[in-house]
This record gives sequence, structure tokens and C-alpha cells, in this order.
Amino acid sequence: MSRPFEVLFVLAMVPAIAHAEPPTCEQESQAVNVDEQTNGRDPAMGSPSSRRAKKHMSDGNAHHREGLKLSRIVGQDDAAATEFRAAVKEYEAGALLDPAGRLLYNLAQSYRALGDYEHAIGQYRRILDGLRPREPVRKLVECHIANMVAEQERAARLAPPRDAVPTEPDPSSDGAPPPSRASTPSAPEPVPTPALDLQLDARDAPSPWYADSLGWGMTTTGVVSTGLGTYFLFEARSFEEDADREDRDDVRLDLRAKAESRRTWGTVATVAGGVLVVAGIVKLAIAPEDRARASSATLAITPGGLVLEGAF
Repeated sequence: MSRPFEVLFVLAMVPAIAHAEPPTCEQESQAVNVDEQTNGRDPAMGSPSSRRAKKHMSDGNAHHREGLKLSRIVGQDDAAATEFRAAVKEYEAGALLDPAGRLLYNLAQSYRALGDYEHAIGQYRRILDGLRPREPVRKLVECHIANMVAEQERAARLAPPRDAVPTEPDPSSDGAPPPSRASTPSAPEPVPTPALDLQLDARDAPSPWYADSLGWGMTTTGVVSTGLGTYFLFEARSFEEDADREDRDDVRLDLRAKAESRRTWGTVATVAGGVLVVAGIVKLAIAPEDRARASSATLAITPGGLVLEGAF
């Protein structure tokens, strides 16, 4: 009886394992939302008061949104980068007129979208050191900085070592060859950034349906559980047939008890598998915007059977 429990416990853990993803700043972003709803918006992160600065920020937001749209289309990286650069230009023009916190944050976000981590980190630190925002915004900005620093370190580790490139000596010099040019790691690839709609609480761009690891994990677990249940049911039928052919009463009773146990576990596993398959397919079919709100799912074993809990 212990083996079916072990198998179902492993199956219950598959969706949670499949849902594991690299850490993001989603939790910090949610904390900013809660703070704005309960305590009001952070005074340090206000919008510019100058009309011209507001116009530059509005134009920058439009370019940034267009860049996000293009970045989700295969082969449109150059066009997306052009939009992000246009957003940077607008934000910088607005910051010269009125360096408001929201405008500086949007500028840093556009630099991050371009993969220009040096300038992005510089703008984020300008917010931390000059504006001193409250804890929710401060943690969000620090999270962005930490992620970019980690990405820079990873790119440096993965960059292949290159020998110094020799150069021809300059005839006008005293004959000594100029210093060789050491190779430097390539710049990190641009990463998706939150959509900027004059809000700090925007979410990262939703992933495509086929990248929904939780949905695939639930569907796969359901298929495996259904297969296991079918095996138990066939095994129960085999025990029943053996019991019908058995002449000894004690052996026949033992075989029927085994058949009943296998039938019970086969039914439970088959039903649970069907539920997981349906839930996984529904999860994959949900629109990306709705799927971003999905959290987790667990398969719990209770005295009355299996219970599927979670948000889809």
C-alpha cells in the first residue's frame, strides 16, 4: 500500500517543480502597488510639473510601449531598439527640464530594455541617492540593480577569452608598437522591461502560451497519473481472474483483497489524472494577461481522496 502513496506524492510535486522560475522583481513590484493603494504614492516618485517635461515623458512612454510590442515579434529587435532609443531621448530631454522621480525611473527602464546596463544602473542609483524613495520603491530599484549586476557578471564569465589583437606600429612614433587592444565581453542581451503607462506597478511582458511551465507540468502529470491508474485497473482485473480460478479459499480471498485495493487506487489515479489533464489544458489556453495572475497548484492526499487546489 505504501508504493502508490509514494508514486502519487512524486506526481504531486511535478507541477511545483515545473513552475520554478528564475527570481524576478515581481514581488517588489507588487509591494509598490500595495503601498500606493494604502498609503498613497511615494512623494519621491512624482511626475514632472513642467508642461514640456510632461510632454517629453508622454512621448517617451509611447516609444517605450511600441518598443515592447516589437520586442515580442521575432526579427524585430532592431526596430524595438530604435523605439527604446527614441524613448531615452525623450526622457532625457524631459529630465533636463524637470528631473522628477517617475521620469528618471522610466529613463532607467528604457536603458535596461536596450541592454545598456551601465547607464541604467547609473539612473537607478541617481534615484536612490538623490530622491531617497520609500522602502517599497527602494527595494524594487535595488532588485533591478542586483539583477543587472548579476547578468553582467554572468556575461563576463561566459565570454570566451581572446588573445590581444596585434596592430601595425605607427610610422610617426618612435618605433614602439602601440598598446594592444584587449578584448572586452560583449554587452548583455536586452531584456524585456515592464510596460510604462505612467505607472510603477506595470508587469513584465507575459510569456507565450507554450512557455507556461506550470500548464505543461500539470498536463504531463495528469497523463502519467492516468496511465498509472489504467495499469492498476488492469492489474485488479487480473487478480479477479486469478481469484475465480483459485480453489483454495484463503488464497482466493487474498487475491480479491488485492484486486479491490488495485481497483481503488486505479480509480483514484485515473480520476486525478483526468482532472490534471483538463486543468493543464485550460491553463495553457488562458490568455497571457490572465495567465500572469496564476500562482500555483497542489495535489493533496486526504482521507476522502485527492484534492486539486490552486489558482489557474
